[in-house]
Amino acid sequence: MAHPKTWPKASLNLLVFALMLSGVPGIIWIEPPDPVTAPGGNLLVNCSTNCDQPQYIGLETPLNKTQVANGTRWKEFLLRNVIQDTQLLCFANCFGEPQMVHRTTITVIQPPEYVALEPLDPWISVGQNFSLRCQVLGGRPRQNLTVALFQGSQELSRQSVSEQGPEKAAEITVTATASRENHKANFSCRAELKLDLGPQGLVLYQNSSIPVELHTFVLGQDPPHLTAPKLLEIGKETTVSCEIDKLFPVEDAQIYLSLGGRNLSLTVTRGQDMLRATAIAAIAEGEREGQWELTCNVTLGNQNREVHGNLTIYSFPLPNLVISQPTVPEGTLVNVTCEALVGARVLINGTLFSPGEIAQLSLTATEEYDGYWFTCQAVLELMGEKLWRNKSLQLLVLYGPRLEETKCPGNWTWPEGTTQIMQCKASGNPAPFVACAREKDQKTLHLGVPLKVTRAHKGHYRCSATSSRGRTDKRVTVTVLESGRDPVPIVVGVLLALGLATTAGAITILFLRKNLRRGSYQPQRMHLNNLDANGEAGAGY
Repeated sequence: MAHPKTWPKASLNLLVFALMLSGVPGIIWIEPPDPVTAPGGNLLVNCSTNCDQPQYIGLETPLNKTQVANGTRWKEFLLRNVIQDTQLLCFANCFGEPQMVHRTTITVIQPPEYVALEPLDPWISVGQNFSLRCQVLGGRPRQNLTVALFQGSQELSRQSVSEQGPEKAAEITVTATASRENHKANFSCRAELKLDLGPQGLVLYQNSSIPVELHTFVLGQDPPHLTAPKLLEIGKETTVSCEIDKLFPVEDAQIYLSLGGRNLSLTVTRGQDMLRATAIAAIAEGEREGQWELTCNVTLGNQNREVHGNLTIYSFPLPNLVISQPTVPEGTLVNVTCEALVGARVLINGTLFSPGEIAQLSLTATEEYDGYWFTCQAVLELMGEKLWRNKSLQLLVLYGPRLEETKCPGNWTWPEGTTQIMQCKASGNPAPFVACAREKDQKTLHLGVPLKVTRAHKGHYRCSATSSRGRTDKRVTVTVLESGRDPVPIVVGVLLALGLATTAGAITILFLRKNLRRGSYQPQRMHLNNLDANGEAGAGY
C-alpha cells in the first residue's frame, strides 16, 4: 500500500497557531494538497482547520473511508482502493462563521501507456530540416512526466510536459537537420514518469516508442551525362551509356535507359559516389527510320534526374556493282555499272564518275586488266557525317601465254661447280605450263630446282609456254664458265713427247751412219705427177 507523505502533527499545530494569530478568517485545507496514489492503492488524507474550537470536521468522498486519527483541529482518514481520479471535499463548522470547505482531487498514477514517434518521410535530402514529433498517451500526473528523444542511444532532447493537460496526448517536437552521418539512424522517444511515494521511495515508470529509421540522400542538380552516337544503322548494334556523380548513398540509386520508350538491358557500375549504366542498342530490320528518343533517368530518394537525346536510325545497304562479263577473252568490251541508294554519290575505284546514284565505265579487256578489282563506293552524308559502303568484283581476262624477258631471261651464265636455279615463268590466263629442253638432244632442264652446274648443262634450250589459249617459244642460252686445268698431266705429257722425239732422232742418226759407211744409201725422188688419185705412186714410176 502506497501512502503519500503527510505533514507531522507538530507542523500542523504550528501552522494553525500562526493562522490564528494572523487574524485571517477561518480556513480549512487538505494534506497532502495534491494527493497521488497508484491504481487500487490506499491513501491517508488529513483535513485541518484554523478554527479554535470547530464543531465538526469532515471529509466527503465516494471512496471507502475510515477515520484513523484526530486532534482538536484536524482529522485523518484512510481511503481504500482508489482506482480512479476522485474529488475530495474537507469541511469544518465553527461558531459564528460560515462552513469552511476545501476541495482537491486524488490523482491515480497512470504510467505512460502509448508512446509513438511520428513516421518520417521515406527520404530526406541532406541539409533539409525535419521534425521529430513524439506523442504520449497516459502518464499522470503530468507535472512528473518528461519525454526524451534519442538517436540510437544518444539523447537528443528531454522536455517536461507539465503544462499539457492530462485529457489529451502529451507531445514534444524537435527539429533537426539531415546529414550523411544519420543515414539509416534509428530515432525513438521515451516517456518517463517519476514519483516520490513517501515510504515507498521514488518510483519510475518508462515506456518507449518503436524506433523509426531515417534515410538521407544527396542527388545533385546536374542532369546525368548521356553518351551515344548520333547514328545507328538498322540491323546493327551500338553502345550507349549514362553516368551521374555526386550521389549518396549510391547503392540505393536506380538508373534506367530507354530507346523509343523501350527499356534497355543494362550493365550497372557503382563507384564511391558515381553511377554508370551501359547498354547495347539495336534496331531490327523492318523498324522505322528517323529520330528515336534516348532517355536516361536516375532516381534516388524521392527525386529523379533525367536527360534526353536523339538517335537517328537509318538504312544504307551496299551499292549494286555489275560487270557485264566477269570473265572475258582479251579484246572484249566490258561494261561496269555502280548503283547506290537514293541520295548517295557513287565512285568507281575512288573516281567520281557521276554526281548521282549511278556510275558506268566501259573498257576493252586487255592483259593489264586480268585480275583487276573494281570497287564501287557509295557515299551518304547524314547528320554531318559521311557514311561509306564498298562492294568489289574482280575481272578475269583470258589471253595467251607470254614469255617476257623479265620473267624468263634469254641468257644465263653460270660458273662451273656452283649451285644455280633456272627460272622461266610465263604470264597468261589460264596459267601456262612452261618446259625447257636442249635443242641438240632434247635434254630437259628442270625449272625452279637447285642444280650443281657442270659443263654438260651448257647449250641452247627451247622454252615453251602452253595453255588452252595457245603456245609461245623462246630460245634460252646457258653458258658455263669452265674452271682452270690441272698442270701435272700437261707437264707429264710434254716430257713424254720430248722423250719419244729424242729416241726417234737417235735411231735415225745411227741408221744413216751405217748406210753411209756401206755406200749403198741413195735418196729416192718421187714425182708428184705420178701420184694417182689416192696419193700412191704409179707402177710405171
